[in-house]
Parts: sequence; C-alpha cells; structure tokens
Amino acid sequence: MNDHPPAQQTIKWHLGQLDALRGIAILNVMLVHAVYWGPDHILPLRPALLLMVAFAGQRGVQLFFLVSAFTLYMSHSNRRHEARPTLIFILRRFFRITPMLYVSVALTYWLWPQAMGTMPHALLSMVYLSDFSPSTITSGAAGAWSVATEAAFYMTLPLLFRWVRTPIQALAPLCLCTAFAYFIAPRIANHAGAEGFWLYQSLPANYPTFLLGACGFFVWRKWLAPSDRLDAEDRRSISACLLAAFGVLYIYALPFSINKLTSESLILLLLVLALVAYPWRLLVNPVTVLLGKVSFSLYLLHFYVARYVERFLLVEAARHTWAGSAKFQFCAEYLLTLLLTLPLALAAWQWIEKPGIRLGRSVIQKLEHQRAAPDRFPALLSTRDTPDSQF
Repeated sequence: MNDHPPAQQTIKWHLGQLDALRGIAILNVMLVHAVYWGPDHILPLRPALLLMVAFAGQRGVQLFFLVSAFTLYMSHSNRRHEARPTLIFILRRFFRITPMLYVSVALTYWLWPQAMGTMPHALLSMVYLSDFSPSTITSGAAGAWSVATEAAFYMTLPLLFRWVRTPIQALAPLCLCTAFAYFIAPRIANHAGAEGFWLYQSLPANYPTFLLGACGFFVWRKWLAPSDRLDAEDRRSISACLLAAFGVLYIYALPFSINKLTSESLILLLLVLALVAYPWRLLVNPVTVLLGKVSFSLYLLHFYVARYVERFLLVEAARHTWAGSAKFQFCAEYLLTLLLTLPLALAAWQWIEKPGIRLGRSVIQKLEHQRAAPDRFPALLSTRDTPDSQF
C-alpha cells in the first residue's frame, strides 16, 4: 500500500476528474427534480425508458457520496502529518459546508416555509443532527437531508481513518452495514412511519455507499494510480472496459429503487474508477468540471429556482397547447432550472463558499501556530506539532 504516487502529484492530476464526477452527479439530481416539478409532479413521458432514466437521476446523490468518501480518504492520505488531524478535519468541513447551508435555511424560511418543518427540527438540521430521526430528516433547508447524512458520516471518519486503511479492512464494515441497511433499517422505518425517507435518505441506508467510495480510493491507489505499473494506454483500456460495464449495468438496473441503493452504488463506483483511470473528454471537460466546483451551491439553490420555473411553465401551458406537452415541460423545466441556477451558484461560490473556506483556513493556521509556539513545558511538545497552512 506504500507504492502510490506522492500527494502533490495525486491531487494535481486527479482533482479534475472528481470535480467532473460531481458535475455529473448534480446534472442527474436536477434531472429527477425536473420530473417532480412537471405537470402533476409525474410527467407522462414516453418512451418509458426516458421516464426511468429521469427518475434514476436520484442515483446522483449516491454518486456524490461515493466521490465524497473517495476525496476525503485521498485528502487524509495527503495530510497524515497534521498535528491535530481530527480537530482540523472537523473545522475544515464545518467552514466548507456551513455558510452555504445557513444561507439555504434562510432562503427556505423566506421562500418556502412549508418545507422547513417546525423550528426545533430546523435547528437540528443546522447543527447536523436531523439525520438521526425519521421525523426530522427532511427538516431545515430544501434538500439539506443529504448534507445532514454526509455530516453524520463525517462524525465516523476519524474511526474509519484509523481502522479502515485497506480494501480488506473495508469489507467487514461494508458487509455489516449492508446487512443493516437491508434487514434492520426497513423495520426501523416501518415502525417510524417514514419508510421512503428513511430507506433512501438516512445514514444507515447510505453508509455502505460511503464505504464503497473508500474502497474505490484503495483500488485506485494500489492498482490504478502507480505510474510504474500502468501507462496511459493501459489506463485508457481499463477505463473503457469499466465505462462499458457501467453503461450496461446502469441500464440493466432500471428502474431506480430505494431498496437497491448499495448494489446501484456499486455500479456507480465503476463510473468513478473509469474516470479516475482516464479522463474521457466527453465526461471530463470544462463544463462538467465547472458544474462540479459549484455543485454544492447548485444543489442547494436549484430547488427554489425549480419551483418558480414550474409556475412559469404552468402559465405557459394554459396559454399555449404546445407548451403543455410532457416532453416540452420536462426539457424546459430541466434546462431553465440549470441555466437560471448556475449564475446564482457561481455567485454563491465566489461570495459565500470561498470566503468560508478562507475563514476556516485562517482559523486552522492560527491553531497550528499556537500549537507550534514554545510554552513553559517544551518537553510536552510532540515532534508532529508543526504548523500546516494547507487547507
């Protein structure tokens, strides 16, 4: 496991693929929401395959989770020598996601209060605890359930970083969590009367997906990343095979089902490995990379835009017969929501997300500086207590 490329090389050539995967994920999520915000919420799309592919956009959330776990393990492997890695990890993630989440909560309160739930439930979502109860999991900002689920996963990461360091070590918790998701979680959901939400949105349902993302990182680091084992042509061939397998299995797994999250996440992992092995221009390009960079804001903001686009299209459908076509409504809802949300997401990235990241970096630098400063008990200082300015 020590024959992987240096950290700097890993991040330099690999980050584009991860951003592109996030871009693909948000395009899929917006695809299914274009269906939900169509006439009567479910469009009578034909052919049936088009409707199934649109609904399968829900898999975009699991793709986000896979890429997140992959990225966090890669980041951890490059920052193993930080003085206080657990504290710094928490601070880094807090300042990365909290500012935009709070903006989204405020927008929900202002523009869509019925989606927020009760105020105590909304407050739970703001401290990332709404995932632990079926009755609160959908509270707070629109779509914030996935943020709460990911934050719940963050809480377990220090233990995973310590205990899960190889693909073999990841198999045991993966099997246990998968068994829990299939056999125990449905009983909890049925008892709570929130089966659909719990089986798709909760941490127990999605934890196997996060573990698959970690396994993907180990596979990449051991077999796909080392330059002394594979040249560019080898990676291209491996990627083509993985991409073909992904395409066949993705269609075969239709229609999407919340009861098949782990198996469908395994199919999505083939896409992740295919693109980290070789960045095909069709999928890894300036457009998907840009969408991936602003995907967090794009995800949180597109709900509000979609509602207004829906109202506009319903008015147009009442005025023009052709505007009431299911295919037209679906395509217009999707494209208009994407085009109108993108400038907002770019602005949010520039003025909310990036300042939050800079603030987090500043806090971490100050803590590291204090840690490294001499005190009255120098013998207690560890040789690892050195400042690290990298966020």
